[in-house]
Amino acid sequence: MIKTISLSILVSLLAIVGCSDSSSESSNQSPTILLRYKGDPLANVRVQLHDSESGPVVAAAISDPTGQARFKQVSPSGGPQYFVSVESISDGGWILDPKLGDPATSGLSIPTFDSTSQQPHELDLPPSAVRLLTRKKR
Repeated sequence: MIKTISLSILVSLLAIVGCSDSSSESSNQSPTILLRYKGDPLANVRVQLHDSESGPVVAAAISDPTGQARFKQVSPSGGPQYFVSVESISDGGWILDPKLGDPATSGLSIPTFDSTSQQPHELDLPPSAVRLLTRKKR
């Protein structure tokens, strides 16, 4: 009885420690953008990186409730920065300004990711970025 309890406790502890360590390491190593609007994190936004204002998407991620968009794979940029486009993917009573969906008109960019830094790049959307969805009164 004691051996069974001890073994099950040991297995449980190993499972908890193993899961905790691997998930925190993988999320910390992913290139990340912290997306904010008026100082608050903005969730449910597709964040896309481009090498140029007219270039194709080289990486994409969706921001979580803390505003963090973690990219699984990012191709090295051909320049010192990535151009950024963003699109809302949620029906939360708001939409993003359509010009932000095109890197040529968004005016958004970030420096390339440094492989030695674990700090996320911060991206603050302009004050006019979010438009509330309202019904017209009859």
